[in-house]
Amino acid sequence: MSVLRKQSRIVTFRVSEEEYEVLTRSCLSSGARSLSDFARAAVVERLQMTGAPKINISSDLTTLGKALNDLDTAMQEASTKIRRLIGPVHSEQKANATDGK
Repeated sequence: MSVLRKQSRIVTFRVSEEEYEVLTRSCLSSGARSLSDFARAAVVERLQMTGAPKINISSDLTTLGKALNDLDTAMQEASTKIRRLIGPVHSEQKANATDGK
């Protein structure tokens, strides 16, 4: 969002105490200049998600990275479960597997 663009309209909404605390913590951790900037960016992002799709490589890569991380975690869990079921692979079995026997 451009800092030079003048914002001339005001939007007001109420939140619960818990929502405000979460909003404030999220704002601080995001590094936004103010709660207003943080809320504006969140609303604009949501509008872009529900409206006409716009190409945003950065967020697409972030989403892809999260999905790959989730997939990696699931694969590790599956591998652990398989090892529990079949037991450890002995060194002779490993050698046969790599030799194609």
